[in-house]
Amino acid sequence: MPLVLFRLMDFTTATAPAWFVVVIAGVFTLLGAVTTIAGSWRNEKSRFNREVKHKYNEQVVEYGAQYIAAAMSIRELALKRINHTHDQFMEVLADEMTGVFDAFQKAREEWILVSPAKTSAEEKKLIETSTVLLVPVFNEVEISRLINEQTSAIGDFRNMIRKIRGLKPLRIASERALVNELSDDVMKIIVDYNARQKITP
Repeated sequence: MPLVLFRLMDFTTATAPAWFVVVIAGVFTLLGAVTTIAGSWRNEKSRFNREVKHKYNEQVVEYGAQYIAAAMSIRELALKRINHTHDQFMEVLADEMTGVFDAFQKAREEWILVSPAKTSAEEKKLIETSTVLLVPVFNEVEISRLINEQTSAIGDFRNMIRKIRGLKPLRIASERALVNELSDDVMKIIVDYNARQKITP
């Protein structure tokens, strides 16, 4: 046994046979190739994951924005209840409700393709506050209150999308801007209605 250890310690590249040097060089070359391949694979996997996440974020934004736009179309239809009689609003509702609701349903189906498996509380609130606006049994005061509830639901849903993307929620100032936009819409409808009343003989 001591003789074997002595021979191993005395074994150097200078005294080793030619095949031994070739084998050692081949082993290190192979290890280097394996390391390079492993590194390339990790880089490709990271790049692929980034691309998948980027594509997913794009779809979340696209379908989420379409969902919000469809909900706001329902809001615009409900706004026509203001300064209109029940019969006048029923005529408008009969003409536009089917198209508006179908667009909302389509937007929801597309959102389901990219949304989390479980329906979120934010989406449930968006659905509830949007669909109730299509029920023609509310007066102007009630419609205004329901529109405010839907506006809040839209804001919560928007912030949920931002959370999915890893972004911070919008501040209150942004929600106030949305309320101001709502007020502008109401004023436009009132002005349009008054103008049509003056034209009508």
